[in-house]
Amino acid sequence: MSAPDFVVAGSPVWLGPLAQTLLPWLQEHRAAYSGLFGMIDGNVYTHWGEAVEATMGQAPRYVMPAGGSYVPGGMEALKTLDTCQALWGAMLEAQLDRRGLALIFGGGALGDVGGFCAATYKRGIAFAHIPTTLLAMTDAALGGKVGLDFRGIKNAVGAFCQPVAVFADPTFLQTLPPREWHSGLAEVVKHAYIGAPKLLQYLQQQPNLMNTPQAIPPEEWQRLLRASIAVKARIVNEDPLERGLRALLNFGHTFGHGLESYFLRLEQPITHGEAIAVGMLCELEDPSPADLALLRPLLPPVPLAQVPWPEVWASMQQDKKNLNGQVIATIPGQTPYSLRKTTLTAVEAEHRWRRSLEQIGQA
Repeated sequence: MSAPDFVVAGSPVWLGPLAQTLLPWLQEHRAAYSGLFGMIDGNVYTHWGEAVEATMGQAPRYVMPAGGSYVPGGMEALKTLDTCQALWGAMLEAQLDRRGLALIFGGGALGDVGGFCAATYKRGIAFAHIPTTLLAMTDAALGGKVGLDFRGIKNAVGAFCQPVAVFADPTFLQTLPPREWHSGLAEVVKHAYIGAPKLLQYLQQQPNLMNTPQAIPPEEWQRLLRASIAVKARIVNEDPLERGLRALLNFGHTFGHGLESYFLRLEQPITHGEAIAVGMLCELEDPSPADLALLRPLLPPVPLAQVPWPEVWASMQQDKKNLNGQVIATIPGQTPYSLRKTTLTAVEAEHRWRRSLEQIGQA
């Protein structure tokens, strides 16, 4: 088979149709594994059941409940210990042993919790990501972060565990709801800010792309995926365990995770990317009109002015990046791949929140 398009922390990453990437890889490596087990997003299975079946054959699988109609950010509510118990139980019932291979078909939320379950089942089995959303292809499936939410705190429990491979097929993007397109585009924008000034300039000059990304030709998305993944690959390869530069990938996530956690507790989730778009606007030191124009199409369609700031701040105080009780935001420096850390007091954080609400006209 062809060489991988990227290698991220030792994990090969292929872009392209599964028939040309995953299936040849399985044929080449099948003897190394005692059996396959599928973890599959129910919405993916509804739209792409034939593609999944072509890969899985008769192998056992667990299909996550689809839950009927689309709920923005709804899969995040399944990043729980209850889901872990269901997945672990299904693997036990399948008699999967320690030489088994889990294939995870889904977006970032399933990749997180499914990877965590694989990493902990019988002290760890191999798993491969087949990301099916733009957010997962450009960010969540890359770099080996696995975990779940706990007691209302985003990603409170987790670990680093690298997949044996990642197979990103842009064909899956055809059935994404518009808000999921924008959610993934927020991570592309984040990568542009932190390491790809040419990509940032391109995005700023493409209002049609920012407003209706689903209308962009597939070949254009191949190019954008490569540009975005290249940023994450460089950072993760330099700092796989987030002891330095990799913290830069958390740009927008200090405020973003606080906001996302609030809406999860409310059981009215917004998408991860929508929360991160708000977070980037808050964490930029001096957002320009160009920054606001770029991020505005990615913001959640909810009345942010009604969000009680003390609840967001309380969640931010539980952020995993914090040290010695201090809330820390990681912000791009003046040059690509440079990092600045800002300690946020309660007063400074609230100032940035109110400033952002004013900029988007929701004060």
